[in-house]
Amino acid sequence: MNINEYKGHIGKILFGLSVLIFGAMIFTPLNNVFIHADEYFTLFVVKFSLFDIININVHDVHPPLYYIIVKAVEKLLGAMNVSYSSLFLIKIMSIIPYGLILVFSALQLRKEYGWLSVGIFTFALGCMSQFFMHFILGRMYSLGIVFLLISFYFMKNILKDCDTKSWIFFTVFSVLGAYTHYFVAISAIALYLMVLIYTLLNKQSLKKWLISVACGIVMYLPWIYSLINQLAKVHKSYWIKNLTFGYFIKCLGYFSTNSDAVIIQILAIAALVFFIYALFKNTDGILDSENYFILSGIAAFVLTLVIGSVVSVVFKPILVARYLIPASAILWFAVSILVGKIENSRILTISIVLIMLLSVCAVADTVSYNDTLLHDGTDHAKLLDKINEGDIVIFNSGVGLLEFADYVNATDIYTIELDEPLGLSDDAMHQRYDFKELNATGIENLVLENPDKKIYLVDAWGDEKFDNLNKTDAGKIVNVKFYEV
Repeated sequence: MNINEYKGHIGKILFGLSVLIFGAMIFTPLNNVFIHADEYFTLFVVKFSLFDIININVHDVHPPLYYIIVKAVEKLLGAMNVSYSSLFLIKIMSIIPYGLILVFSALQLRKEYGWLSVGIFTFALGCMSQFFMHFILGRMYSLGIVFLLISFYFMKNILKDCDTKSWIFFTVFSVLGAYTHYFVAISAIALYLMVLIYTLLNKQSLKKWLISVACGIVMYLPWIYSLINQLAKVHKSYWIKNLTFGYFIKCLGYFSTNSDAVIIQILAIAALVFFIYALFKNTDGILDSENYFILSGIAAFVLTLVIGSVVSVVFKPILVARYLIPASAILWFAVSILVGKIENSRILTISIVLIMLLSVCAVADTVSYNDTLLHDGTDHAKLLDKINEGDIVIFNSGVGLLEFADYVNATDIYTIELDEPLGLSDDAMHQRYDFKELNATGIENLVLENPDKKIYLVDAWGDEKFDNLNKTDAGKIVNVKFYEV
């Protein structure tokens, strides 16, 4: 049996499974609960004005484009008098990019590369690693995936024809990605580096590359000052742990698995090595534009990891596996094109078997992880639901107030005296939330004066822990601890 005869059938089956995965994303019960603490952050940010959204992001560690887009959609729906759940909206907005990828793959990529490449690409983005979770998470990752994929797609024509239209799209979407997440910016820099190498090796004109770089810098200038300040803030203190060899290995295999099982991580890395081998085995010249395009997709993932690791070692730890999700997407784009082009039956068979093995491991891990997310999300909702009208809730930080006040707004809310959390003024805070500020002594007196009331203390990134109060654990939302006092 020659497996080449079944390429189209395999691809169509995988694409069909991808459509089912898209349906699962829409109807999963995970869309009804918070699956990450950062979703609370998203929802509080977009409740403020555009100016405040930008100001919040200046004082945080992410660029602002994602929040601006969510805010714009909310404004549009409001103008149309459409009622909606804010939580469900941000999840659907993250799912839409996967739907767009399915449509683009079926209509455009199929014509260029065939059904096998389309099937592998869409299936990988639906089930490998943590793609499924990030396509339903109310955060910027799926948007970053789309921007980086578009940029990478137009890189193909830059290598082939160096046409101006492709350079424009490549530049604009690289910058949009950089305004979405800094690791998308790192991946875009990696792509620019690969284009530069190709240009130099083929002795082509550097003019358009230099113009593109200059235009990219100019378009990003409005955010450069904020980026510099954020880097200074991160250098002083940041929550990410020091990079270890074990975590580096996990990140290297993250394009296909989030498992902590070393054997699965080794399988993923072995598959990556094999795909690189297959690329060089399947071509007579790596400097052919199409072959170099495939190599660039793989190299961009590796370079993003390497750059993130170097910065983590010499500057401050910044590497988190999930930040590699956009780079993982272009790696799978490149691998899908590669596998679709392989004619050697033995290498093609091994490639497909490896992808199927990786997908089985990834699906098992995703199902287990999703069950955990649903259980935790349900518990978090129950925790907030048991805090009732007439209770007192005390926040030990302004950030905690920002993220959780909306879910306990029937209570009497107090917080430690604020110092413009995330750059928000006292006026902006008090206009948005009904709460009173007290110093530590005032809060302790408040507790003593209300022995007949249920009092909850929310320990959310604040320095004041109130260790002299009699506290009992009430529950936890990720790293945020709730106590009954």
